[in-house]
Amino acid sequence: MDKKHNNHQWKDLVSSVAPTLAGMLGGPLAGVAISMMAEKMLDDPQATEEDIATSLASARVSDLNKLKSLEKDIRLQLRELGIRENQLIYNDKSDARARHAQLRDKMPGVLSILLTLGFFGVLAAMIFGQADPANESVLQVMLGALSTAWIGSMQFFFGTTQSSRDKTRWLAR
Repeated sequence: MDKKHNNHQWKDLVSSVAPTLAGMLGGPLAGVAISMMAEKMLDDPQATEEDIATSLASARVSDLNKLKSLEKDIRLQLRELGIRENQLIYNDKSDARARHAQLRDKMPGVLSILLTLGFFGVLAAMIFGQADPANESVLQVMLGALSTAWIGSMQFFFGTTQSSRDKTRWLAR
């Protein structure tokens, strides 16, 4: 069996048993995935991709169980990272809201009004044909940037559905 076929075969096996891990193999986290597989399956963090391919060419049930276990660990770690990232975002917004309440700063409100006017102004100009067609691509980029900023502004003042869902879940516990 040639090396290229063997390489494809073991990745297909990983894909069927551990899809998250397989996704890592196809991207910038490939080195991390190989290292994790080498340690979990071969008890050798220095093992190479070829070593893993050779091992999986004659995989036993115990090897597949190790892959499933690694998949479970990776999903748990990714979930924890996502929760931490969301918590950082919530904390940042909470700090900004607390600052706003304490200082009674009018600037966030002024910026929100300007964003709202800008967003809906550009949108109206594009819908009603007031914009020069030669500038349409620039206006589309501008509309995308304004819509992102506008959503963030609205979330600052009114919260997010995600944070509301999280609060409901926490209260239910």
